[in-house]
Amino acid sequence: MTRYSKFGYVSALALTAALAMPAQVFAQEETETATEATEADARQDVVYVTARKRDETPLEVPISVTAFSQDNLDDRGILSNADLAAFVPGFDFENNGAGGFAGRANPQFRFRGVGAQVNTAASRSGAFFWDGAYLSGGVGLLPLVDLGQVEVIKGPQAAFFGRNTFSGAVNYIPAEPTETFEGRLSAGISSTTGPADDNTGYNLLGVASGPITDNIRGRIAVSQEKKGAYWDFLDGSPLGEEETFGILGSLHFDIGDKSLIKYSGFYVDASDTSAYGGFASNNPTGTCNFTYNGQLVNVVSGAPGGSFSTDLSTASSNFCGSIPDFDKNTLYTPLSGNPLPTTDPRNGTTNGFTGIFGNQFQGVATTPPQFGDGFIGAPDGLGNTYETFRHHLSFETEFDNGFVFDAFASFGQYQNFAIFDSTYGARGAAAITYTGFAQEIKDSSFEARLTSPSESRARYMIGASYYDLDSTLVEVRNGNYACTTSACPFFTSTKSQVLGIFGSIDYDITQELTLSVEGRYQDDEQTIPLADAAGGTTANRVENESQSYSKFMPRVI
Repeated sequence: MTRYSKFGYVSALALTAALAMPAQVFAQEETETATEATEADARQDVVYVTARKRDETPLEVPISVTAFSQDNLDDRGILSNADLAAFVPGFDFENNGAGGFAGRANPQFRFRGVGAQVNTAASRSGAFFWDGAYLSGGVGLLPLVDLGQVEVIKGPQAAFFGRNTFSGAVNYIPAEPTETFEGRLSAGISSTTGPADDNTGYNLLGVASGPITDNIRGRIAVSQEKKGAYWDFLDGSPLGEEETFGILGSLHFDIGDKSLIKYSGFYVDASDTSAYGGFASNNPTGTCNFTYNGQLVNVVSGAPGGSFSTDLSTASSNFCGSIPDFDKNTLYTPLSGNPLPTTDPRNGTTNGFTGIFGNQFQGVATTPPQFGDGFIGAPDGLGNTYETFRHHLSFETEFDNGFVFDAFASFGQYQNFAIFDSTYGARGAAAITYTGFAQEIKDSSFEARLTSPSESRARYMIGASYYDLDSTLVEVRNGNYACTTSACPFFTSTKSQVLGIFGSIDYDITQELTLSVEGRYQDDEQTIPLADAAGGTTANRVENESQSYSKFMPRVI
């Protein structure tokens, strides 16, 4: 169900406080000229983008980039990627996931209209990055509340970021700690325009930044946000309500005059009651005179899987023509509540299924070891629970000859537990069909770059990167949902290893004309160690299925 919301943010508190402390006086070198001081001041007023792994002004960068500072985000009331998409032409982000999963577990996003039909952590047409490190999961959860900058880059970016950026990329740059103590508190309220009883929301934010020692500076931001519901479930509980708690932080360690170690990261704990609803078809059998023909493709190997033909005139329930207006039709909403009911009050039927509410791994031959005591709990009713975090450590140094070396190591984890009604509340005569899945994604990435002096007429950069991903998904379905047992699980594990070598050469032909030659060689291998349907009791079990991708991807500007 598409959720239409109109957020009217009203500022309840906006405070910028300079914490009291004695003024610190720093001696200036007498050799500093007035011209150098003027250039330093001018640089602070210029917006720089890092879309090509270097600092460039928007006029210098030869690709399509839309950059927002945190002040820009605050002025527009942007708190999430879904909000951001409304202000970036050619970028669309929806928290309704593919495959019938509502909520922020598997968002759909497109750059210039290009998306992926099967959007997994390892296979996307566009990608998201935290200070240059690939974000494998949880991009729909990250609160955009205390960032240095957000860059939305449209068009192929494979030369620098890899094959997952065929259509574009978004890079979040964390806010840097300040030289002096400062803080900020803010709050706001919001509301949706839907018919839900509880349609109000709020957002709270506290930020503190400043020096810890002479060579260490720190920054921390804590946020709490709630978005009100648009609809209600059949039992009156809110449908589509979101709650998000986030912590963002950074530390800077000065090592001498030209070297710096930086740590940044975030932690997000979130939940929502997002679930799809359905509408009854008003078209009787025989009125839909359409036949759809197509070709099936194996999403693992890419091999053809045969053809299909669907004759809608023989179907008992289908829409013909335009989809009915949501506001003019009866919405069938699923049942929520805690505990979830086992008897459908609409028809008295019993689903007879409790697998996902007790042991969600019932029937799985090999329980994923990482889904142990540390895994997040199930939602109270229909909906989602989430947890994600990231640790990002980077180092940069400038040599006396003007060369710059920088590197980072990044580690992240994302977990999600979802329960929903796969009939979307629309089957009046059928039993409730609850479906649940648990997912965990872990990734590690490393990158190092060497860049020549930026003042030279000819400049170059060379770098290498490595990325490792481990993703596990367990899906449990009701016996009414094409399964052979009352607890029919599907367990799949995906691993991905990516090695890349990239670089660029820039030459100023004239003051107005520059030639840039960029390229990346990438060796990418994905493996499915195990895809286990119904505990290994069916013939659909897949083991050690793999595919590889090795390619040189150039770009000339």
